[in-house]
Amino acid sequence: TTHGNEVTNAPGFVDETNRNYHLLSTSPAKDTGIVIPGITDSYVGSAPDIGAYEYGGTDWTAGHNFANSPNPIYSKPSTPHMNLAVNGGFESGNLSSWTKTDAGNAVVVNDDHWGKPENTGMSRSQAYGVKLSGWVDGVAQTITGLQPNTNYVAAGWLRSPLGATAVLGVKNYGGTNVTAASSNSTWKFVKIPFKTGSTNTSATIYFKKTISLLGEVYVDDAGLILD
Repeated sequence: TTHGNEVTNAPGFVDETNRNYHLLSTSPAKDTGIVIPGITDSYVGSAPDIGAYEYGGTDWTAGHNFANSPNPIYSKPSTPHMNLAVNGGFESGNLSSWTKTDAGNAVVVNDDHWGKPENTGMSRSQAYGVKLSGWVDGVAQTITGLQPNTNYVAAGWLRSPLGATAVLGVKNYGGTNVTAASSNSTWKFVKIPFKTGSTNTSATIYFKKTISLLGEVYVDDAGLILD
């Protein structure tokens, strides 16, 4: 079985014990990967294979070719399915690329998650998260460079220790404002599928604490990806 560019059962290697990770002709990983320009776009068959080796293709060689050194042109990557939200995990330690909204109380909190129970703390992973407090409080980010008439998914993790309502929303993309909410006291993953309008190339994602209760809500690991 394959899901999310992963093989969830026996991958069908030639000889896994002896580290031969080439694929058998019957491997479920054949022709089930995704095209990534410059990486998997020279595939053999109907689609790229999942894994390091393309069945029937030319093997890649690790290391540096000193006899024929490459002359790369460096540029900012734009890989399909990469997270388009900037500073989505807030690991910069600040709100760079985000804008405070509503009460303007939003702050980045340093609460190292390593070694803590999974669903606790003010950050869901690594060290930093965002705390929203007051009656209505939030942060937002406008993401540019999207494709018109294209499906995307916005997502993030929310935690409300005292039961206040935390909201993830998407707006200004060429459609109606869409939201997903949680009042969980533990970290909950929420996501919103949406489709850009026929001429829209940007969208605004936002997180908000509503007026349902006083107390704080926490936000972490925000993302926007191609669906």
